[in-house]
Amino acid sequence: RKGKQRSEQLAWLAGPGVFFGKIGTTSRTDSNSQPHVIFSEQSLLQYPNDAGAAISLAALEFHFLFLFHDKLVAVNTLNEEVAFE
Repeated sequence: RKGKQRSEQLAWLAGPGVFFGKIGTTSRTDSNSQPHVIFSEQSLLQYPNDAGAAISLAALEFHFLFLFHDKLVAVNTLNEEVAFE
């Protein structure tokens, strides 16, 4: 696919936090000729400061931006510390 890049990371809002990791594909295919997806380096980052569940998430290269009902919180994905609240 010329000019199109595949996603390399996945972030998914879940009840206790955000589940994230790296995704990739293998050269193996299933019976429908679809490549197998590999999920690696997965982790669960809990929501900061007992803020409850986030209503939205933006995944940046080194941060997650969580939108709560009353605030926006940025969390560093490398050390899992709150960078902005």
